[in-house]
Amino acid sequence: MKLKITIVFILSFCSFIHAQNLMKSTYNLEGFPEGMDKQKEFINKAISNILIYNFIYGGPGNSQFDLKSEKEFKLNLPLKTPIWLTFPDTKLNSESASHTVHYTYDFKYHDYYDDAAITDSIFSLASLFDLAVKYYDYDEYLLIKNVLQNYNPSINYKEKRPVFFDNLAKILTNTDIDFNTLISEEEQESLTSSEIEELMLDEILEETDYEFEDIVLKVFERFVLNPKDNDKTKQNFIRLFNDENSIQTIEQSVLQPHITVTLPKGGLLHIPEEIALIENEYDTNLVPVSLINIILDFKNKELIISFESKSSNHIRIKKSEYDNTISRNKEIVSRKIRLRITDSNYKLECIEHNPYISKSEKPHVVLLK
Repeated sequence: MKLKITIVFILSFCSFIHAQNLMKSTYNLEGFPEGMDKQKEFINKAISNILIYNFIYGGPGNSQFDLKSEKEFKLNLPLKTPIWLTFPDTKLNSESASHTVHYTYDFKYHDYYDDAAITDSIFSLASLFDLAVKYYDYDEYLLIKNVLQNYNPSINYKEKRPVFFDNLAKILTNTDIDFNTLISEEEQESLTSSEIEELMLDEILEETDYEFEDIVLKVFERFVLNPKDNDKTKQNFIRLFNDENSIQTIEQSVLQPHITVTLPKGGLLHIPEEIALIENEYDTNLVPVSLINIILDFKNKELIISFESKSSNHIRIKKSEYDNTISRNKEIVSRKIRLRITDSNYKLECIEHNPYISKSEKPHVVLLK
C-alpha cells in the first residue's frame, strides 16, 4: 500500500484535499510500519475536528491553506503535560477562527518507488545501496567505474582490470567473454582507461539479461557485501560513493519524510512552568514559533516535531538530562524546541543556541508524561 503522509499542519499527514473537508478524513496512517501505534494515535488526536479552507496548490510538495476552528485557534497536543500552540494574529469572525499556513513536503523514497511499503527490510545495506545508486545518480558506467577503482587495491590498475571484468562477466552473464581479443593492444594504446572500461562493460551488457536494478544487487553482493563483517561492508559502501555520510544521507534524506510548515504571522508554543520558565517579550510561558519541521523516522520509529524561533529565548529548565547527566534549573538560550514521540515515551528537547560555536543538536531532554 502506498504510504500517503503529506503533512498539512504540524501533525497532519494527508494528501491534497478539497476545502471544508475534515483533515482527519484524508489521513492514511495504515502505511506506517509496525511499532508506531503511539505516533499514529498522537497524530490522530492532534488534528481531530480541524477544518481547512481556501486550499491553494503551489506545485509538487508545496501548498497554502487556511485552518479554521471554533473560537480562538488553539492546537492542544495530546499529552498529559499541557502543551499547546496558539496564534496571536488569528482573524476572528462570528463563526470561526482562521490562520493561513504554508507547507512543503518531501519524501524522496517515493520518487524512486511509488507503491513500496515501508518495512524494516528497506533499511538493510542492500536496500540502502540500491537507493544510493539512485540518489547519487549512478548509471551502469559510473557504478562499475567506482567499483573497479576500489576493487582489490593491492593490485595495480592494469593487472586488476581484466580480473575484475572477468568476475563481473561471470555474475552477470552465462557466457565466457574473452576480453583479450575484444580490444587489441594497438587499440588499447589509442584509448583512455575509461574508454576501455566502457567497451568491456558494453560487451557484458550485450550478453546479460539483467535489468539495471538487478545488476546493482549483483554488484552489491559480489563486490560490496562482506558476509562476515558488517563494518567492512559499510566501509566498502562509503568508499564507492566517496562520501563518509552516504549511509546516513540515504537514511535521513531519502527514507524520512520531511515537512516544513511556515507560519507567516507566527504562533506561540505554551510550555508549562512545571517544566521550564521562559523569558522573552511575552508575559506568560510562551515561545514564539515561525517554522515547524516535522520528520518521520521510520527506522527508529520516531515522530520528531521541531518548533523554531527567529529570536532567542532564555529558558530555565526545572529538571533535564544532557549527555547522560541530570541537571536542575539549567539555564540556556534556545531557538529550537523539539518534541520526540516514540512508542515508549514522549520527550521535550531544548536545543541550546550559541552563534559562536559550531552547530550542535545535542538536546537538554525532559521526559514528559
